[in-house]
Amino acid sequence: MRGWRGWRGWRASVWYGSRRLELESEAVAVHGRSARRCWPTWGCREGRGLAHRQVSVVGGESQRSVVSLRSVVRERNALGPMSALATLTAMPWPWPWPLHALAAPRDCFLAFALAGFVAYYLLNVVKRPTLVCRPGPFRDFLVQNVQLLDEKFWPTLWCFESRLQTIIASVLRTSILADIQYRREILKLADGGEVALDWMDKGCAKNSPIVIILPGLTGGSQAEYIKCLVNGGVSIGIRCVIFNNRGLGGMELKTPRLYCAANYEDLAEVVKHVQDNHPNVPVGATGISMGGLILGNYLAGQGKNSGITAAMIISVPWNVFKGSESIEKPYLNNLLCRHLAGSLVKTIEKCEPLRQAKGQWDFEEIMQSKTVRDFDTAFTSKHFGYKDVWDYYGAASLHDKLHKMNIPVLCLNAADDPFQPLEAIPVEEASNSEHVAIVITARGGHIGFMEGFWPPREAREQYMARLFSQYFTAIFRDESVTKSLS
Repeated sequence: MRGWRGWRGWRASVWYGSRRLELESEAVAVHGRSARRCWPTWGCREGRGLAHRQVSVVGGESQRSVVSLRSVVRERNALGPMSALATLTAMPWPWPWPLHALAAPRDCFLAFALAGFVAYYLLNVVKRPTLVCRPGPFRDFLVQNVQLLDEKFWPTLWCFESRLQTIIASVLRTSILADIQYRREILKLADGGEVALDWMDKGCAKNSPIVIILPGLTGGSQAEYIKCLVNGGVSIGIRCVIFNNRGLGGMELKTPRLYCAANYEDLAEVVKHVQDNHPNVPVGATGISMGGLILGNYLAGQGKNSGITAAMIISVPWNVFKGSESIEKPYLNNLLCRHLAGSLVKTIEKCEPLRQAKGQWDFEEIMQSKTVRDFDTAFTSKHFGYKDVWDYYGAASLHDKLHKMNIPVLCLNAADDPFQPLEAIPVEEASNSEHVAIVITARGGHIGFMEGFWPPREAREQYMARLFSQYFTAIFRDESVTKSLS
């Protein structure tokens, strides 16, 4: 403050509603350290009828003078002091520090923050996906035929955090994508249970390839991510059939038996049914999240007798132990976990045969489940005869079963999936596998993979749908690849 000298004057323009304001400064002489506490003093006159206002202010000639805000501005109900400072524009002669410099740091901060955000997005968010697969025919086939692997994945600019991708992608796709009109087939299983097979084959030839799609934990044929894949399949002439697990898809549970990630008996019956009714037609399969666990265990258990030409697995929790630990971490992950546990509890509430059955489980304990692990401890592990929940999770996990899969399997995972930490993805195992390839995007969350500024309204343009379409188009077009890997 001691370095200030007198100034001849300054002028400013203020935009403020529909009134004309005129302010005049009052020169105040200050000395010593008291200048540090001084602010400009304005007088105020008001005129009416003009859309824009011009304010003229003339400073004093004192060698040590400072113009500061005084309560007269507020008393005359004209203009708040900080608003005025933000809108003042200077004439080409020197300005006093209080009026000239107070607004500048804010603008500079916003500019630097925006530049930093854009730099972070371009350098750390936008990346080309990593393809993990042993060098050989399958890897060469993917590189040559799946163009998406050579393109950068551009997560939604305002929504690239993993939990946001997971939640907002689901919410937006649910609101954007219309329900699909399926042709429903009821399949009666060997034990008397029933499952719904929802077909989308309108406009497809009778000899068109078929892809069986397995939804996630409590999902059905109208789940938003299922609609993405179905629309992608229809766009390339593939018939899609969604296998709704027992008690889901609007079906009543007929027997006291539900489903779990480690048991694939129902899937085996569905595959056989599709093959028997559509002979000499190539059949593929896609599993999402828990559906990926069921499909992966089926492929590992059946080996070359799976009846599946090629498969795709999306957002699967490879190591269920680590996946369970990850989803229970506070606080946002745990909220997702509680939501899933609530969905499981609501599902089992509707299953009257399970209430009437005399099992080893306690229904009150099941209803109080707060996490997926609580539910699996109280019900799933007991329902399917496992020693405990850890025994069940060991049977459900896929990270140590890649070597048992003997058909082409393309997997899609995000490195930031809250349901599956990056270190739990079996990268080393996949790099030694001739049949399994894992595509890892830097972002995407759990079944999110939302890209662009706004999700496209066309379901087939979603990232998952495009990868699905490109992969199965190439697989069904070039049978030599599947034969060489079988």
